[in-house]
Amino acid sequence: MSLLLSLPNELLVNYIFAYNDIGISDLFHLMHSCSRLNLVVRKSNKLWKEKYGTRWGELESLSGNQSVEQVLWLDIVGLRLRVNKDVKETIGMLSSVCYPNVEIFQRGTPQCIMDKFLKGDNLYSEFVQKALEDLAFSKMHAWSENMTITYYAHHALMEVRSSFLERKWFEYLEKPHENKSLLEGAILICQWINVDKEILPTIQDIEAYLKNIVEKFSSRVADSRVTANPIIKREDILLNISQVLLNDICILDAPWFNEEISFENWSCYLSIINVIESENTCETMFCIIYREVALRFGILCEPVYCFENVDMDHRLILRQEDGYAYIDVCSGGSLKRLNHLRRLGPLRNRNNELRYYSLETDQPAPVNLIFHRMLQPVISCGEAEWPMNNLSSTISFLTRLYRLNCILFPESHDLVTKYADHCCDHIIQLDHVSGLLRSKGLNDHFLIVGGPRELERHNARIAARKVVRCRLPSIKYAVGLVMKMKNRHTEPGEEERMDIGVITSWDAKGDAKKLFNRNFLENLDQPYYYVLTNSYDEPEYLAEDVLELYPDPSYGLFIHEDLGFHFERFDGRRFVPNEEKRRNHPEDDAVALSLTNVLLVVID
Repeated sequence: MSLLLSLPNELLVNYIFAYNDIGISDLFHLMHSCSRLNLVVRKSNKLWKEKYGTRWGELESLSGNQSVEQVLWLDIVGLRLRVNKDVKETIGMLSSVCYPNVEIFQRGTPQCIMDKFLKGDNLYSEFVQKALEDLAFSKMHAWSENMTITYYAHHALMEVRSSFLERKWFEYLEKPHENKSLLEGAILICQWINVDKEILPTIQDIEAYLKNIVEKFSSRVADSRVTANPIIKREDILLNISQVLLNDICILDAPWFNEEISFENWSCYLSIINVIESENTCETMFCIIYREVALRFGILCEPVYCFENVDMDHRLILRQEDGYAYIDVCSGGSLKRLNHLRRLGPLRNRNNELRYYSLETDQPAPVNLIFHRMLQPVISCGEAEWPMNNLSSTISFLTRLYRLNCILFPESHDLVTKYADHCCDHIIQLDHVSGLLRSKGLNDHFLIVGGPRELERHNARIAARKVVRCRLPSIKYAVGLVMKMKNRHTEPGEEERMDIGVITSWDAKGDAKKLFNRNFLENLDQPYYYVLTNSYDEPEYLAEDVLELYPDPSYGLFIHEDLGFHFERFDGRRFVPNEEKRRNHPEDDAVALSLTNVLLVVID
C-alpha cells in the first residue's frame, strides 16, 4: 500500500486503476482503504465512465446527449448497482407472493411490483430493464441456474418493457402529423409484439435492411435504360423499386387474400423485421417499406385509403406527392391513375376480384388509423382461433394487441371496453385495465362494479390450493419426476409415440370434472398427476397407469416456459422443486430422489 501511495495521481488513475483487471468493486475497496485514494478515485469521472462501459456497455438514456460529459459517472455506477440489487431481491420474493397462482405472471405482473419498477425516470427504467434482462436471459438454458428467478424476471420484464414502450407511443402520437414517421411507428409495433424476446429490434436494424434494399436498387438502375437519360424519370424509379422489392425482398401480396392465414402467421406480418426477412407481408408494412425506399431517392409517397363502393372494402395505397399516380403494392407495385370519375382501378378486393375504388380523401391517412386497421384482422383471427388452441401465449399476445389499440385511439371508449371485456374473460391484466376504465369514467363496467367480488372468489380458490399435500402410500410418483406417457395419440399399426413431461402435482384419486371431454370410462380409482408436457401450455391431468419413469432423464431434453414456476433447477435426474413447491408437497422431493436413485442402479 505504501508503494501505491507513493505514485502520482495521474499514474494511478490513467494506468494502474484503468487496467482491465481492476473492476468496479476493486475501485470501491480502494476508496475505503484510505482518505487519499478515496479522494483520487471519487474525482476520476473519466475512469468511472470507462469502467461503466467495460462492464455494461453504452448507456442508452444518455446516448446523443450533449451534456453527457457533465454526467457524474460514480453516481451512475452506484445507481445501477443499487437497482440491480433491488430488482434481484424483488424478483426473489415473487415466488412466495404468487404461488400457486400461475396465472398472475402468465397473464400480468402484480401492480405493486410494477409500481416499484416504474417509479423513476427514464434512466431508472433503463436500469430496471437491464437488470431484468440479465436475470431473464443470462444462462437461461443452463439448468443449474435458478429457473424460478429466470421465470419471474422474464414475465416482469415483459410488463416493464410494455410500460416503457407505452410512454414512447404517447410521445410519438403527440407529435404533429408531418413529424410522425411511419417507419418509427412500425418499429414501435415491432418492439411491442416482441417484448418477450431477448433483444428488441432498433431503428439501426431497420436502417441496415433498407440500406441493403437501396443498394440492390442502385445496381439494378445502373444496368437499366434509365441511366441513358440524364434526368431519371420518377416513374422509372418507382417501377424499378417495385421490381427490386418484388424479386429480391418480399412477395407483393396482402395476407388477407389467403383465407388460410393462421394467427401465428398473422403475428409475423406485424413485425417489419419479419416482413423484410421473409417472403410474406401485409399491405401496411409493405407500404411503409416502399415509402421509405422511395424517400431515399427523393420521392415522397403518402399512404391514402380508398374503398370499394359495394362491399366498402378498404385498401391502403401510396399517392405520389403531386397526385399524378397511385402505387398499388398488392399488385406488384403497379402505378394507377384516377379515371374521369376520379376512381382507381381495377384493384383486387378481398375476394380476389377486380373492382374500381374511390378515394376516402386525398389527404394522407392518420398514422393511428393505419396501424389500427392493420391490427383489427389480427385480433379477429386470434379471437376466432383461441377457443380451438386454448394457448395462454395466444391470450397474452391478444391482450397486447388490445392494449395497443387503446393507445392508438385513447379517446375511444369502445376500444377500452373491448379491452376490458377481453381481460375479464381471461382474468388477465385486471389491475391495468381497471385503472384505465376509471381514467375514462367507465365506472359502470363489470370489472369496476362486480369485479372485486369475483376477484375475491378467485383468490379464495387460489388460497385453497395452498393446503399442504400429504402423500398416501398409494401414490407411486412424485413432483419433479420426468415421465413418459404410454400409448398416447397412437393409431393402430403406428409406432408408439413417446411423449415426455414433468409432474407438478397430483390427486390421490381422479376427479371426473377435470377430465373435461375425455373418456368417461377412465379408471378414477387411482392417483392422477398434473404433468407439464410439450403438447399444452397447462399441465395435463393423467392417470397413473399411463405414466412411467423416463429411462434416462439426462437424455430426455424437456423445455417448458412454466418450469420455473415449479422448479429451481434440473439436477440430471429430476427437476428440483422450488421452496414454494416443497412447502406445498413436503414429502415429494425425498420420494423423487429415491426413485431416481433406484432408476440409476437399474440403468447401471
